[in-house]
Amino acid sequence: MSSRKFGLNLVVFVAIAALFTGIWALYNRPVTAPDWPEQISGFSFSPFRLDQNPQKDQYPTDEQMREDLELLSKHTDNIRTYSVDGTLGDIPKIAEEFGLRVTLGIWISPDEERNEREIARGIEIANSSRSVVRVVVGNEALFRREVTTKQLITFLDRVRAQVKVPVTTSEQWHIWEKYPQLAKHTDLVAAHILPYWEFIPMEDSTQFVLDRARDLKRLFPKKPLLLSEVGWPSNGRMRGGADATQADQAIYLRTLVNTLNAKGYNYFVIEAFDQPWKASDEGSVGAYWGVFN
Repeated sequence: MSSRKFGLNLVVFVAIAALFTGIWALYNRPVTAPDWPEQISGFSFSPFRLDQNPQKDQYPTDEQMREDLELLSKHTDNIRTYSVDGTLGDIPKIAEEFGLRVTLGIWISPDEERNEREIARGIEIANSSRSVVRVVVGNEALFRREVTTKQLITFLDRVRAQVKVPVTTSEQWHIWEKYPQLAKHTDLVAAHILPYWEFIPMEDSTQFVLDRARDLKRLFPKKPLLLSEVGWPSNGRMRGGADATQADQAIYLRTLVNTLNAKGYNYFVIEAFDQPWKASDEGSVGAYWGVFN
């Protein structure tokens, strides 16, 4: 090969390499996001590890939950639980060791026997634990159509009559709009606003949360508003313009929590730790809502 031809080939190679480098840089350019704040309002806390599943009565040990709560106490002073079944009822006692406040969840389902067990134990824990600051009776029970509005109101009235802390139920934002009578039987409005499930692109999602929160405050001006679930998954299928990636989760959460902190909202990020068992209910994306894996 002549030196002239070699030089020409080298120039072409360098040009092509520069082109591909430019294309790579365009699609992989750094993005900016606020720093993760030193403190956030709260975490939703489901403590199940890789080999554990509440649907199979496989619960974490107190020591495992203690490890989790010690880690979370470095980032927040507030956690939300979803059930008092099994060892989950020990969470408020352990949380006291780390100065964590607990929003205690009572799980409501079509299983009437379990409902009675959850309500009785939830009332007992709320009245005996210094860490419990409010009680949530049911999580999306109306959205899943597992109880009627009348049944849920009966549960709410019963718990409110027997505990000294505020009581509410937690539902998606549009359920509160559909059943505004719920607010007459609660001490606050606890709403989930999760743009990913509603096909909202990540870059539009913070404003979506703020808009829905504004609507709820207008609808229930005399009730405190708790954003009881806000978050974004780090892996899973795309929903419309909503992409579940680690980068989108990081950018969205950093942007959202700094915005909510600045505006004085109370909120719980869903969730503290990835929950592999949820994939059976919500598809693969259900396992990847955790800030920690």
